[in-house]
Amino acid sequence: MRFYNCPIYFLLFILLYSSCITSKSYNITVVPQTTNKGDTLYMSAYNGVKLIHIDTAIVNEQNSAIFSAKGKLPDGMYSIGKNKDNAFDFLLSKKQPQKFTVSYDTANISGSLKFEGSPENTEFTNYRNTGVLDKKLSNKKYKMLSFFLQTIDDK
Repeated sequence: MRFYNCPIYFLLFILLYSSCITSKSYNITVVPQTTNKGDTLYMSAYNGVKLIHIDTAIVNEQNSAIFSAKGKLPDGMYSIGKNKDNAFDFLLSKKQPQKFTVSYDTANISGSLKFEGSPENTEFTNYRNTGVLDKKLSNKKYKMLSFFLQTIDDK
């Protein structure tokens, strides 16, 4: 029996291949509490002190906007919002899944920001709000976040 003659092997190959492709992408769902359907949100990457536009998403009828594309984004700090005054910052790493949901109230972004599926960003938000890094994190995550935050604090 040859590989290409057997449909079951072909289907398994396609399923495995598609799961590999989807794991090498980003998918960030943003749920702003007080925006209107059709509002545009922008995702930008920090390059020093400048922001570089990366992606755009439109708020849909379910009051969410989805940033998604093939290929993971580079490690770094990013921003999402309607404009630079109505935005929040978050971290991305190629070593961590780039699939998570974030919700917030546009009237009080820093006080209402919540991440699901991204413990690093939950901790980053806590640090930004309190100035304290949780030492209960795994040693590897603690070292990664403390190094990154040290870099930010030094600038």
